[in-house]
Amino acid sequence: MGASHFVYDVPAGKKYKDSIAEVKKNKKDGVKKDSLDKKEDEKDLSEFKAEEYKIKVSYEKDIPKGTLLIKGARVISMKDDEILENGDILIENNRIKAVGPSGSLSVPDGTKEIDMSGKTILPGFVDTHAHLRPAWGIHKQQVWMYAANLAYGVTTTRDPQTGTTDVLTYGDMVDAGMIDDPRIYSTDPGLGYWGYQLESLGTYQGCFKTIQ
Repeated sequence: MGASHFVYDVPAGKKYKDSIAEVKKNKKDGVKKDSLDKKEDEKDLSEFKAEEYKIKVSYEKDIPKGTLLIKGARVISMKDDEILENGDILIENNRIKAVGPSGSLSVPDGTKEIDMSGKTILPGFVDTHAHLRPAWGIHKQQVWMYAANLAYGVTTTRDPQTGTTDVLTYGDMVDAGMIDDPRIYSTDPGLGYWGYQLESLGTYQGCFKTIQ
């Protein structure tokens, strides 16, 4: 879950639960205590918890370096209703530094240039409810639905319910420059019966407590 791996010993947990029940039963059958002592006793009965192992995997994020001039394109700048019929876009270290009419920008020496005459450029689309379901388990080196979205101009996606934690590692692959896809933002799978067999309110509450 997240950056942690939990191991829960089911037989040991059941044995512990039974022992706690036995202790409570014996106390109930014994001398009756006042309410304050009872609360203190309940505090002493700690819960059986899963063993948590913190996992840290580091990888250098892929951030393009250098300068690039995209020139001669029809540019929808998103500045009110402005449309540059013949515009240039200067990009420096993966960030748009300037946008303006063609030939108006100050371009550093050594800048790579791409002629985009006859093309229209607009900001990338952000899909805030994108269920892009890649192959689960063994990861693909390229994911066709990611590539298809990128080809249609979607540069950022958000999946509000992934169905699998693999989406998180696919997102890491995108950040590392291992696959060419939109930026991927997502949640973990939703807590539901279909995926995790959560059949009782107590189980849900336990999951939420762990997440918090």
